[in-house]
Amino acid sequence: MSLSNAPFKFTIKGHCQSKANSRRWTGRRMIKSASAMAFINGALPQMPKLEPLMEGPLIVSMTIYYPSMRNDLDESLVLDIMQGYIYKNDRQVMAKHVYRALDKENPRVEIAVSKTGKWSNAFAERVAERVSMITTWFVRWAND
Repeated sequence: MSLSNAPFKFTIKGHCQSKANSRRWTGRRMIKSASAMAFINGALPQMPKLEPLMEGPLIVSMTIYYPSMRNDLDESLVLDIMQGYIYKNDRQVMAKHVYRALDKENPRVEIAVSKTGKWSNAFAERVAERVSMITTWFVRWAND
């Protein structure tokens, strides 16, 4: 499967689990819960395999359809399982847009992955400028 500059869209069927709430301590190490492993094992066969993998900075947008409002909105497992299928490493994701929706009958995750283009460098520069301004303001305020 190849990719143009258009967003790459796909859906993973199943009840997405929270990575933060799905780990437990065994006394020697942290392991994923049975529900998290079930989601991962169900998702992997559904994952499209891009050849080549997407390179460079990326934007990921996803809507997670939960069967109820009981779950925390957490995209971490989805980002992890896309490694090696969509992109090399989830550190390539520069921006995330994650939304919650409800669908009791058909829980799923709808995903769109895009290359960021030139805006990411300009965005990073603006963020660095603002951090510098805030730091300067804070230092002045602290010294007054």
